[in-house]
Amino acid sequence: MSVTQQRTDLYAAVNGVSNIGLGYTYYRYQNEWNDFIALFKTTISSTPQIRGFMLEYRGVQENVNIQFNPGEHRNNIWYVHLFLGLSDANTTESTFATLIESVITAIKTSTALHTQSTYFFTAPAFTPIYEIRNFGDVLCHYAQMEVSITEFVA
Repeated sequence: MSVTQQRTDLYAAVNGVSNIGLGYTYYRYQNEWNDFIALFKTTISSTPQIRGFMLEYRGVQENVNIQFNPGEHRNNIWYVHLFLGLSDANTTESTFATLIESVITAIKTSTALHTQSTYFFTAPAFTPIYEIRNFGDVLCHYAQMEVSITEFVA
C-alpha cells in the first residue's frame, strides 16, 4: 500500500472526530505566524478558536521477519499534530484531553487502518508530547501523537 493511501486513511480517521477543527493531510508551513495561525482558526459551538490538526510523515523502516511471518514488512511512522487555543474560562484542558482520547479511539476503530488485506498492522497511537505551547502569539494546547502503520511488502 502506498504512503498516499496511508495518508488518506489516517486523515479520514482523525478528521471523523467530532469538533476536531481544521485538518490537513500534510505538515503546513507559512512565512508569517498570523498566516499560519489563520490555517487553524475556526468556530466550534459559536466560539471562535484555534483548533485543528495536521499529519506529518516521518519515515519508513523495512524489516524481514523469517520466524513468525515470512516476508518483508515496511513500517511507516506518522505524527498527528493537534492544536487547541487555551482558554481557562472554557476549561480547554479537559476539552483537549477528550479530543486526544477521541483521536486515539478513531484510529483504533478505523476499519481502513485495520484491514489486514491492506495493512499488516496498525499499532495503537500514543502521545509522547502533550503540553502548552505558544502558537505564534497565542497560547495553545499541543499534542504530538505517533502512529505506526506496517504493511506487508513481499
